Amino acid sequence: MADRVRTATRKVPLSDPGRLQEVYAATLDAVADVGYERFNMDLIAQRVRASKATLYQRWPSKANLIMDALRHVDLEFTVPDTGSFLGDLRLMMLYWLQLPQVSRPGLMLAVLEGSRRDPELYQLLMNRADERWARERTLDVIHRAIARRELPEDVDPELMLLCPFAVAMARMLVPGTDDPEELVNRVVDKLVKPLLTHMM
Repeated sequence: MADRVRTATRKVPLSDPGRLQEVYAATLDAVADVGYERFNMDLIAQRVRASKATLYQRWPSKANLIMDALRHVDLEFTVPDTGSFLGDLRLMMLYWLQLPQVSRPGLMLAVLEGSRRDPELYQLLMNRADERWARERTLDVIHRAIARRELPEDVDPELMLLCPFAVAMARMLVPGTDDPEELVNRVVDKLVKPLLTHMM
């Protein structure tokens, strides 16, 4: 009898904010725990005591559910304008490193691995990145730096932003890495700043 009570579906509709929060939290926990390949709607249905059919009515695929969950935990992002490239870069990197999907152990790796194998998840991630980072406005950080003569005119704007983030991501994969603020300060002050000195 107790087993039937535990496994019975809950009759709270997914339109309820608290219920949605429960599903999103369970989704991110599951992806971090088992990875993208082993993640499925059955697993979430069991964890939140919902019917799989109900989940599929709202999310047609696991990729859609995961992206909705990631969207739910996003932090508000505003393209910074501190008056200096290094200041802008520092704020953007801090924002990025504090995102739950980036800072949570296992979650980012699972999603990235999933996007390599699942074209639908990859496309959803790319669409979200363009939407979230407001690509053209983000590149304004580089164009302003060029106008202020902080960067050379022939610099590749996308690579100029991508490289520091790639270094930060690589450092995050190393056990015992710095906390976010220390990591950003190392990348900006010990890598980007010296490179800019030589570039100019």
